[in-house]
Amino acid sequence: MHQTLLGASNAALGEAQRLGRIGSWTWNVAEDLTTWSDELHRIFGHEPSLAAPSFAEHSQIYTAESLLRLQVAVGNALAGGRPYELELEFLRAEGSTGWLAAKGEAVLDDGGKVTSLRGTVQDISHQRALVQQLEQQHELLMSRCNPSAMRLSRQTVLAR
Repeated sequence: MHQTLLGASNAALGEAQRLGRIGSWTWNVAEDLTTWSDELHRIFGHEPSLAAPSFAEHSQIYTAESLLRLQVAVGNALAGGRPYELELEFLRAEGSTGWLAAKGEAVLDDGGKVTSLRGTVQDISHQRALVQQLEQQHELLMSRCNPSAMRLSRQTVLAR
């Protein structure tokens, strides 16, 4: 019965991750062993049956600027146990880019030493695209506005 409940719970977790486009991961620092949820594999365009990339291989899945910010955050987590939240640009297996909201935290042993990191990422590519569209529309609208005509029109309305 416990196995059935565990299986149902894992299936529900997998569905929640799929619906929310949220993946989870762990990294055993000493063994440099990384595990990814199936959804995290899908977000990156990888087959879930494949092994997750090691931390050293992250240079292949993030843009240079995002990789640098991630390396700094991970260094701080390893050195001081500090959690992090970042927005990172990533590279999908087929070559397109996307954006992630990444959260990570350190796992400590009884002596307070960092043994692993764990975290989540959410694919926010769609939200970032919408924000970019709004910014472009705003710039277009502002470029079409004649500031002196706007001032004149506003002065006329205020004078009435």
